[in-house]
Amino acid sequence: MSAKNIQHFAGGIFLATSLLAGAYYYNSTETQEPVTVVEEIIPTSAEMKETLEDEGYIVLTAEEYEETKEVTPTEVETEVEIRYTMLLQIREGMTSQEIAAILVRGNIIDDSSEFTEFVQDQQLTQVIRTGEYELTSTMTIAEIVELIT
Repeated sequence: MSAKNIQHFAGGIFLATSLLAGAYYYNSTETQEPVTVVEEIIPTSAEMKETLEDEGYIVLTAEEYEETKEVTPTEVETEVEIRYTMLLQIREGMTSQEIAAILVRGNIIDDSSEFTEFVQDQQLTQVIRTGEYELTSTMTIAEIVELIT
């Protein structure tokens, strides 16, 4: 392609772009819709309160809100008691120390030595029966021993 051809090609593109730009600007101003100015209406406090109440909301002033905070009770602390339940299986030949260790692992008692001392003090180490027993953490050591002997 020669230099003359490139100059004619560039001139054609420039001319086409100029014509399209002129047509765009002249036609776009004629087709624009007029802008309408909307006046912003700000409702009064009474009108806002009435609208909210009509919608089902409760509207309080700052003073009324503070009064309701004083009247309403604060957090009510409730104590939750956790209760553990286990099925204790006593086999023949188990010692009171083994039973106590199982009860501690099952969260039925807190201290295994209390259990073993109680059984020894009551001289019940040889009276413990084999079998399955349902125990809960709310039971006392005396109740547990009474159940398994």
